[in-house]
Amino acid sequence: MKILPTIIFFSLLPVMAMAATYRHEFGTVREDGGVVTHTFTLPAGKTATGVINAFPGCPCVSVDYPKRPVKAGEPLKIVLKYDPERQKGHFTKSVYLRLTGDRRDTLVVTGTIKRNRPLIDVAGYPADFGLGLRLDRYNIDFGTMRPGTSKTLTIPMVNGYDAVMGLDLQPSGRDSTLLFVPYGLKLGPGAKSKIQVTLSVPEDYNPSGQNATTPDLYLMPLIHSMEVDSIPVKVRISR
Repeated sequence: MKILPTIIFFSLLPVMAMAATYRHEFGTVREDGGVVTHTFTLPAGKTATGVINAFPGCPCVSVDYPKRPVKAGEPLKIVLKYDPERQKGHFTKSVYLRLTGDRRDTLVVTGTIKRNRPLIDVAGYPADFGLGLRLDRYNIDFGTMRPGTSKTLTIPMVNGYDAVMGLDLQPSGRDSTLLFVPYGLKLGPGAKSKIQVTLSVPEDYNPSGQNATTPDLYLMPLIHSMEVDSIPVKVRISR
């Protein structure tokens, strides 16, 4: 009798780590009401469970957790803290957890900010980009420019909050190298100022793509290192 060889197949696919998402809805949160907290209770594991790393997706979020793994059969409790100061509108914030046993869990909190700070007089500054930053226009339009030319626009702005604003503006977009804006600005409550934005089109500017004559440009405001709504920058390149 002929004996056939036994063939054993081994899977080369990696074993997927366990992952779960835990959510909590804060509801309506007062901007000036201070830090709000929620305790997440993660299910007990068959082995000791601990947090190796926690990565909040925003400076407004932090977590407290046991520094040592909890015993097998005990739930893991993690306290998430959310600071609504200088936040606005509806929010969704996440914390990414790396746990023992190669687990990758996520904590998510949502809610809506109720603004209680009195607004400074912002008449003449209709464009609200968040956290008090208001301009007299909704976009910065350089009109039509030719290669080899440069243009500077002065844009009026106001700090619409009753708190000091630390503002940085970063040129962004695919063609961000065309833009220049002075770095760093500090305004007191209700203070008015101006932003000078310079756009320079190189002589050898060689656009490509479907929107070659309308570069991809915008300014990204950072207020106390937190991103708010971007400011569109418009220009048409004509030869």
